[in-house]
Amino acid sequence: MYKYIMQLCTILLTISLLFFNIYFIKSASYGITILVLFGCLIISRLISGYRRPDKRDFIYKEILIIGLAFLIQSVLYLISSKSGFNTNFSSMFKNYISKTTIFSVFLIVFIREIIRYIVVNIETRRKISKVLINLLLLILCVLVDLSVATKIYTFTSFTLVYDFIALFLIPSVAKNILLNYLSVTNGFVLTFSYVLIMDLYIYFMPVTPNLNTLLEAVTLLVFPYVVYAMYNSFTARRVLIEKKELKKENKLVNTLSIIIFGILVCLVSREFKYSMIGIGSGSMTGTINKGDAIIYRRYEGNENLKDKVIVFRKSNVLIVHRVIKSYVLDNGTIYQTKGDYNDSPDSWVVTDEDIVGVVEKRVPFIAWPSVILSEIF
Repeated sequence: MYKYIMQLCTILLTISLLFFNIYFIKSASYGITILVLFGCLIISRLISGYRRPDKRDFIYKEILIIGLAFLIQSVLYLISSKSGFNTNFSSMFKNYISKTTIFSVFLIVFIREIIRYIVVNIETRRKISKVLINLLLLILCVLVDLSVATKIYTFTSFTLVYDFIALFLIPSVAKNILLNYLSVTNGFVLTFSYVLIMDLYIYFMPVTPNLNTLLEAVTLLVFPYVVYAMYNSFTARRVLIEKKELKKENKLVNTLSIIIFGILVCLVSREFKYSMIGIGSGSMTGTINKGDAIIYRRYEGNENLKDKVIVFRKSNVLIVHRVIKSYVLDNGTIYQTKGDYNDSPDSWVVTDEDIVGVVEKRVPFIAWPSVILSEIF
């Protein structure tokens, strides 16, 4: 119990120092972060010792993790071949970031993965104690991600808060939960390999994918679970399981998870025929309610839109309203639209160029989290 309390205090102190470093002395972040983490590593090593990782099937596990990471990165780059790429300001092929900075980032992440392995394997008899130390370790790892992030996040508008939560916080939590799980028996080499391909690749690539924000958020959130499911499926095949029903159930869950992940990626990317967006207003209440999401198909033109609910863009905002009238002019067709819940038609007209898609399905309630955040900020 004494070792556990000492380790707990070490993690709490490290979290406090990292938080202070990120928000008060950012200019010296890398150097101080290395010192703080190195101190945590030394103390944790003295308190908890170091147990050698389980090397059984390690090569196969390493190939699985590296293969999945390469696969998702290849898919994202493939999608970006259509949507375009961003010039990578942090690439080691450019001169914007020094070799010292790159080395510092790699060293920080490497030390963190050793700390992770030591802490997740600390011995304690109480389950609540194990949960607590893992929760604090999760916070520590997320703060390390924030300290080496290439983007400085601020909270002065909803868009910036949304970027922080969707593109950093939630994906970082999902990733580090997975890495905590992988680190229990496999050591830090496996988890560092995953981070190297998923996070640190930006230092080796001249361009990075220019992805839809929602697509990137969903991918980074769901992919760790896909890795977890595939990893469990792999390990289950190499361990004798007496109940065949359990095997079948695990295979079914894993297959469904991958299918759902693929569907979500396709929908939120808006790069395919069908896409999904959330509804943040009540103008279509009764037909499509606030907090719902809708699935729409891409508008190809030459279609009778009378009485159909469409997605169109006005002033760079996507609007979902119903077509109530259409007028054929010499230079094309224009449409008059109206929200089903509104008393009067919209004060604008919609052209074919404005139309993004035609609504096909409503998915109740799932957009409420983003609606709530938008209203708060």
